Amino acid sequence: MMTLPNNANRSNKSEKIILWLSFIVLVYFTGIIAIDLAKLDWVIIGVVREILTIPFLLLLLGLAIVSTLSLFRKKQKIGSLPFYSILILLATIIMLSLAS
Repeated sequence: MMTLPNNANRSNKSEKIILWLSFIVLVYFTGIIAIDLAKLDWVIIGVVREILTIPFLLLLLGLAIVSTLSLFRKKQKIGSLPFYSILILLATIIMLSLAS
């Protein structure tokens, strides 16, 4: 069984974390849009939404920058984890722009 060097394991683990965070951002904004479409006006939903929206927008921007840098710096190909992360983030941005 072949093992990867320690740096490769760390890099792959951070790319997986970035991919999962990108997916979480997509799920959060999809939930926000679904709540708007369902016309749910509960106070607790409004409070949670107000508290989390700006951090999630900043996370969206930060993940897009980190994923793009990772994709080009390591010269990875289409089909790598940073590429999928960028696709998820682009889908999120398009969904947000069409929903408003």
